[in-house]
Parts: sequence; structure tokens; C-alpha cells
Amino acid sequence: MEIQKTASAGTTEKCDCLVTISKGSGGRTVQLKSKVLYEYGDRMVALVHQCLTKMGIQDALVEVEDMGAFDHILCGKITGRCLPQSG
Repeated sequence: MEIQKTASAGTTEKCDCLVTISKGSGGRTVQLKSKVLYEYGDRMVALVHQCLTKMGIQDALVEVEDMGAFDHILCGKITGRCLPQSG
């Protein structure tokens, strides 16, 4: 799957995250902003890559502004909301 246009899902409310996916510039890039970056940042970036792999995305820029979202919320924003809107 190839990203055609930029799409966003989510909010910056507590226990949610705002995810924006756009066409990359040759590979995957994940930009993460989170209050818990030092504790869970690596796990969250790995989770984004896992979701993109399942969807067959090799070229994407993913920006995540996390406000304490659980893993399933983050995955849902990527697979259920952003990707259908971007393709």
C-alpha cells in the first residue's frame, strides 16, 4: 500500500493520541511526542512500525502526539482511521 495523501486521526485529549500519516521520503520515519517518551517511547515506535508492516506500508512519515493512549488506541488510529483516509 502506498500513502497518497496526508490523513489524521485522534485528539490531544487525555488518554488519546493524535496520529498523522503522510507520504515518506524513502522509508519509514516515526516522530513521537509524549510525556512518557523516556519510559515507553521505544515500545510505541516499535508498535507503529509493526502496524505499518501489517498494512504493507514501506514509505511513510508518521507523527504521533501521545497523551497517554494505550497500545490498542494507537494501533486503531493507524489501521482503522488514518490509512483508509490516506489511500
